[in-house]
Amino acid sequence: MPLPRKGILIRLVIYGSLLGYFGWQALSHFLAERAAEESAASADEVTKREYKLPDGRSVEVLELTPEQAERMYGVPPSVGPGDAAAPGDAAKPGDAAPEPAGEAPAPEGSAQAAPATGGAAEAAPEG
Repeated sequence: MPLPRKGILIRLVIYGSLLGYFGWQALSHFLAERAAEESAASADEVTKREYKLPDGRSVEVLELTPEQAERMYGVPPSVGPGDAAAPGDAAKPGDAAPEPAGEAPAPEGSAQAAPATGGAAEAAPEG
């Protein structure tokens, strides 16, 4: 059986090796990306809870550990463990009325606690 021409054999060797090399690189790149995606998906297992609001809407809340929050957002959380109030310690709406925005509370050590007043009607004498 006669061999094909020398030029065809050279082309087969060159193009076959190039195709094998680039195919191997593409396959290794694909496998590395897939492994990275799988590790990221397993590392970012976030607990999600859905709460029903009184007006009928629902809110999805993500529960993160401080390490997960720093890894996901790049900033360490400002509230550490134990800094948050217990679930039953929240103030009820009618317990304490908020201070009016225009009035500042009197200092504790002052002898005279006069209410802050203003306006031209109170400054003018009646009569």
